[in-house]
Amino acid sequence: MKNTRVLSTTPAASLAVRLLAAAAALVTVYYRMPLPFLLLILFLSYLMWSYYWTLMSCRSTTGTSLAAQESIFAGETLTREFKFVNGWLFPLVRCGISFLLPAGLTCTGDTPQTMTRESKSGDVPATTFQLAPAWNYYTVHYAWLPEKKEFTLRLQVQARLRGIYYLPPPHLFVGDPSGLYRGLNQVGREQYLYVFPRLKSTGELHKALDFQENNREDNFGLEDRYQAQGVRDYQLADSPKSINWYATARANSLKTNIYQRKDSQFCLVALDLCVPVQPAYALDAARFEDPNLEEAISLAAGIALFHLEQGAMTAFYTNAPLLQWKKKKDNPLPDDTSAYMNRVRPITVLDFAGGTSQAQSILKICAAIDETSRAYPEARDKLWEKIQAAPANTLIYLLRYHDPPASWENDEEYKTKRDNAAPAQFYSPQRLADLASSRVRLFNLSP
Repeated sequence: MKNTRVLSTTPAASLAVRLLAAAAALVTVYYRMPLPFLLLILFLSYLMWSYYWTLMSCRSTTGTSLAAQESIFAGETLTREFKFVNGWLFPLVRCGISFLLPAGLTCTGDTPQTMTRESKSGDVPATTFQLAPAWNYYTVHYAWLPEKKEFTLRLQVQARLRGIYYLPPPHLFVGDPSGLYRGLNQVGREQYLYVFPRLKSTGELHKALDFQENNREDNFGLEDRYQAQGVRDYQLADSPKSINWYATARANSLKTNIYQRKDSQFCLVALDLCVPVQPAYALDAARFEDPNLEEAISLAAGIALFHLEQGAMTAFYTNAPLLQWKKKKDNPLPDDTSAYMNRVRPITVLDFAGGTSQAQSILKICAAIDETSRAYPEARDKLWEKIQAAPANTLIYLLRYHDPPASWENDEEYKTKRDNAAPAQFYSPQRLADLASSRVRLFNLSP
């Protein structure tokens, strides 16, 4: 039997009122009061008729929800499709589909919808490890649907922000003609949607890497990654280190070497989001957009996927705090907002592997990164220990982003601690020189 639930829509039709009316009817029988007894019996009969109308309508109506995509990229849309059939002898007077979506998702469709913005997750303790997301409650209404007919509802859900989103199970609801009761049938299962970061195009990725190579002083061991294949005229964008002085002396004009990239069997992308000074308590209880952090995550994911496409065995390390969903109830009502997100602070180590599954794993880690917090200094030390264990023939991309969330700037205690903290250069040339691999590229992504 389906898990059918019938709920009263008004206190006048609640179970307590029905029990009270039944008790009052017994009292009128005892004291021989025919008119109050007749009124109470009519009232109870009407309530029971409405209740069983709703119950039979709910049991006779079948609905399904087609499985939606499990992952998309930020800015893309997915389609949610619902089908239901009225199997009863009478038309469905009041019916529809209702579901919750996290506030980072928007829903549109050809069928008119009612959207109510819910408050943050209820019954969620406020701690420094938890985020209470905001919810939008969507309802699509139908009226007087004929019997034995199938109906299909298609909705477009757009994800604007990267992240992991919990989609509670949608519900099909039906009601009686008077609107005293509402019957609920779950027409789908809960789902987690991974929204991956926006990836840079190949041209943008090459441009970013070339800029870092030619203009930054914090790269170490770049020349090891190339072998000379010839010479050409020097261009302003060329690094002075690539000038061929022998060819320049013979031609009386600047000449630069033409390098060919060496194939790398192993590639390691490490993303460090450490902020040495942090507030004593978490300041953000809800997610928000951090464009600079999104650029850093996009670049890290793009580099890893680019080398996977080239056939390299690629690893992905990060000390970024991650978000995980927690649920209070296994079978929630359509308007239940008790699900919340937990902050976890692991050192994520995705070991060397190749193929599509590795790319999916890297993108899922990037989707789970929490933009409302940053890694502690001890997490940076642990990440460095993992990087030191990389094989000697590994091409290492070390991306560091040390800017705090913008909301931290409003905390006076944090600003005082930050201003009094002495600046430190953790990734010094001497430290990088201690790595087994000399093929290291260091990117400072803080603006």
